[in-house]
Amino acid sequence: VTVGLVWRGSRRGYTWTPVMVNMAAMLDLLLQVHAYEVLICGCFNGDPHPGNILLMPDGRLGLIDYGSCVNMDNETRVKLARLIVALAKGTPERVSQISAEEMGVVTARMLPEIHYRSAAFWYDRDDVTNGMNVHKFLEWLHEQDPIVKLPDEFVMAGRVSVLLRGMGAAFGLKVSVAKAWVGYAEELLRSQGLSEGGVRV
Repeated sequence: VTVGLVWRGSRRGYTWTPVMVNMAAMLDLLLQVHAYEVLICGCFNGDPHPGNILLMPDGRLGLIDYGSCVNMDNETRVKLARLIVALAKGTPERVSQISAEEMGVVTARMLPEIHYRSAAFWYDRDDVTNGMNVHKFLEWLHEQDPIVKLPDEFVMAGRVSVLLRGMGAAFGLKVSVAKAWVGYAEELLRSQGLSEGGVRV
């Protein structure tokens, strides 16, 4: 793996990494770190694009530029945790229900399938696009049932999911963010005295 550096229009050369980089392990670590930030801490970087992730000489990852830092209150995190559990372990019907009834997402026709596909795309995986690229898929969602209201507090968490998956896709890695995050979601729910389904025990 090489890293090319450009400074003021002139190439500074290439640096070879001393060992092969295990991209799958690196992506898994990034998913775990961001799950902890989003669901446990409630404070996270909403812009974890590849330029904000550094591979250090000793193999560690460096995370920089927390200029888009987001604070998420406990109530919002619980709602997101319920959605993550439903995406990882539940049914499309449960995902749609949480999206509409708990997260407050409103669409023009309130079609359950559109609520499910939208939630699955933003917070979990790419295989719900029916083979369409992101732009075409989002256009299709809008044509089927346009979003009327999407609470701001959930937008940046969805952005984190999409950015991390996009990084994986660049290296041929397909991931389920919900499956990577579900342990943290369940931990949060348990800490609030809630079951996986969000029912207080």
